[in-house]
Amino acid sequence: MSSDATGGAAPSAVADLRPWRARADAVVERTVRLLVAARSQDPMVGSVVAGLGRLGLRLQVGRAESGGVLARALAGESWDAVLVPLRDGPMVLADVVRAVEATGEPLPVVGLAPDHDPVATEGAMRVGVRDVVDAARPGHLALVLRRELRALAEHRALVLAERSLRRLEQRTLGLLDASSDPAAIVRGTVILHANPAWGRMFGTRSTDELAGSDLAALVLPHEATRLAAFARGQAGSVKPQRLTLDCRRLDGAVLGAELTFTPIALGGREGQVVVARRRDAPAEAGRSRGLEQLAQWDQLTGLHTARHFLGVLERAVADAVRGKRPGWLLLLELESFRTMRHTVGIVGTDLLVKDLAGLVARIAAEADSVARFGNHTFALLVHEDAVAPGAAPEIMARALGERLRAAVESHISVVGPRSVATTGSVAVLPLDHAGADHVALMEAAEVQCRRAIEAGGNRVVGDGGRQPARRERRSDAAAGVRPVLGGAVDRESLALAFAPVVNLHGGTRESYEVMIAAGDGDTLRTADDLYAAVDDDERASLDRWLIERVVEVAGDTRRRDRDVHLFVRLSDHAVRDESAVLHLTRVLRDTNVDRQRLTFELPEHVAVGEAKPARAFVSALHKLYCSVAIDGFGRVLSSIEALRPLDADFVRLHPDLLRALPTDPGAQSRLQALQAGARRLRKTTVATGVGDAATLMALWQCGVHYVQGDYIRPPAPAMDYDFRETFEY
Repeated sequence: MSSDATGGAAPSAVADLRPWRARADAVVERTVRLLVAARSQDPMVGSVVAGLGRLGLRLQVGRAESGGVLARALAGESWDAVLVPLRDGPMVLADVVRAVEATGEPLPVVGLAPDHDPVATEGAMRVGVRDVVDAARPGHLALVLRRELRALAEHRALVLAERSLRRLEQRTLGLLDASSDPAAIVRGTVILHANPAWGRMFGTRSTDELAGSDLAALVLPHEATRLAAFARGQAGSVKPQRLTLDCRRLDGAVLGAELTFTPIALGGREGQVVVARRRDAPAEAGRSRGLEQLAQWDQLTGLHTARHFLGVLERAVADAVRGKRPGWLLLLELESFRTMRHTVGIVGTDLLVKDLAGLVARIAAEADSVARFGNHTFALLVHEDAVAPGAAPEIMARALGERLRAAVESHISVVGPRSVATTGSVAVLPLDHAGADHVALMEAAEVQCRRAIEAGGNRVVGDGGRQPARRERRSDAAAGVRPVLGGAVDRESLALAFAPVVNLHGGTRESYEVMIAAGDGDTLRTADDLYAAVDDDERASLDRWLIERVVEVAGDTRRRDRDVHLFVRLSDHAVRDESAVLHLTRVLRDTNVDRQRLTFELPEHVAVGEAKPARAFVSALHKLYCSVAIDGFGRVLSSIEALRPLDADFVRLHPDLLRALPTDPGAQSRLQALQAGARRLRKTTVATGVGDAATLMALWQCGVHYVQGDYIRPPAPAMDYDFRETFEY
């Protein structure tokens, strides 16, 4: 096929290219770095490069006219493919293939032929060329590049994943070694690694003596069979299991131990983390634990007993009176209980109470303690920092009572052949309502419930007002922040700090949460101390300042060809006042920022407590093509299904959901259920407050998408975190 004087393809070839132009983005979706091993004036290469450009491919082309230049180019830069003409030139084809193979990376070498020559094609592929294409048909070359780039990307992702996995495992082992609990990693019953505390428990100073040994060597002979059977039963297990054994130290001394086996993935294979706890008197300890369980837990409902709850309440009331940790007592009393007993009988009543107890526990998952306090009464202790972080807590305490009331009203229990429905009234009282007398507090709540039932029932009553201790602490916090802020926006003494948000399951996009750093260098979350210290006008001013700075940063990253995603937390006032969204609209209108790279965070307590303005806020942001995240999820809501009306894109999990995650099977089950709900609703989850490697691994295994926290990296003034090298999966 002929070429014109400019090196372009003949008209017939151009006609063949037309169908490809509309599909250019589907062929290669990023800039392709091609290294051409040929003379710079080779017209065939020029024709091919021009044809790829007409298809819409973004190319960065380098040339190597000799073997030395080729070797230096391969060593000095990263390439996606090597293009070489199949005709006599400055380099032998086999030498090009050997130079590429010497890099250790499977870069595709693609041959160019002036026409279809089966003999030349076969010879080229024998020496290692990946494919040969007709130089006059760049559409074919585009398809070959797409296939090879996909394979190369998968290889690079696998290499990064293996490297990241090794680093994560090393960090996990370091954390294990630092633990004061005796712990070891085993596969089957073979000990792969043991920490110093394990060595001290079993009588050796060097843990190297234990590596590669059999766990069965540390138990008495009559326990070996039981241990082996237990280990076989652990294959494929996803929950921690406990086993009590009679063990022996390496010096022959006998000791009782409880071993907790927790599944992990290590080196791409299944294993177990075994934590040992000494039990010098297993029988007595077992009886003591059994009595303790009977004293703490109601056998019918699985909730705390009234006796245990009163002890917890007494300590909580004392703390609240001293201003240490305010909170609320919620008392839920079921109505028409005697009538239901006549309807379903005594046994049926127990089944009904058990069913409603499970409902109460699910709705009030944030409660510190939930107890069955009488035949048909439930008591809940909820602290302020659990129910309403950064919000009007008295509103959220009453909102929790309203959720309990509504849940009982709408719930239908199946008792044998009958379907039973009931209602309940809820009393909400601050812990310092009756001074330091926790018994008087319970009596006051009971009186409130009785009065509500006498007035018709099915209602929430009580004094949910803000407590004086809370007001004093809030004003003290504001006083501490105001000297730092005073006129900060006017003086332009505020700055931004960036906390990396890392994808646990692949992808090279950089993501950061944007925070405000005050003039003294301390990082302040925008919805906490910073906004609590100013009035609404100043909050609006700070919101506008933050919007302008964030859009400026987004525009700068785009000009530098960086794919950066920013999470931004505005004040609660921005949700209620549409001026923030209007200001964002004006700022975005004057810029060329990719709006899909901006995600604005909506606090969960605002989403629940102020549903109408929250929905309007989300709708306005979506009309601007910005994304929305629900921040602090898990404190107020217990089910992700409750977010369905808001149509948010991201769910940022509260750090409290991560407490004891690596060792608590209940926490893992709750997180897995939450993650399954997020997948159903097509919402992306972000775990915040990640503080250690064990939690990071547990989040990965539960399927959480993104992680953020001081273990990844604390907030910093620059966006210079290396996303590719550390946590690419």
